[in-house]
Amino acid sequence: MKKIILFNAQTGILFASLNSQDFNMDGIDTNLFLYKEVEMSEGDFWYGDYETGKIYNENETQVITQQSLRDNTIKKIFSRYFYIDQLKIINDQLKATISEENQTTAFKEMVAFIDEARNEYHLKKEAFSSNPEMYIWIDDEAAQEFSNNRLEGIGA
Repeated sequence: MKKIILFNAQTGILFASLNSQDFNMDGIDTNLFLYKEVEMSEGDFWYGDYETGKIYNENETQVITQQSLRDNTIKKIFSRYFYIDQLKIINDQLKATISEENQTTAFKEMVAFIDEARNEYHLKKEAFSSNPEMYIWIDDEAAQEFSNNRLEGIGA
């Protein structure tokens, strides 16, 4: 199928890819946009600028950004060790490793604060989860099940 690939006339950077039958070429202001009309198959995409860009097939070539790779790595780590779990493990290891007399005041204050917050969390969790007349408690498993089932069958 024929596609119109629009580029910023000043920078040559890709602006848009449009089906040629759906687009009136008379509407292109060549002071603002450069364009190329190309033949593309299903699964093809344009990558690059006006001068050096070309057509790629998504089954042969993927565009991977450093940001998406970093985000996926963070998601992977957090799926097993959420940041608060990481802090708990590090905190507990440091407390076990560093003798009391070698702990800095700032470390001791941080540990006390974190321990207090963890205790408060457990107390609140118990209070909320054990009082169904006053609270609708949704634990992590129920929230995940709701999320999974919410879009099931919709094709998302």
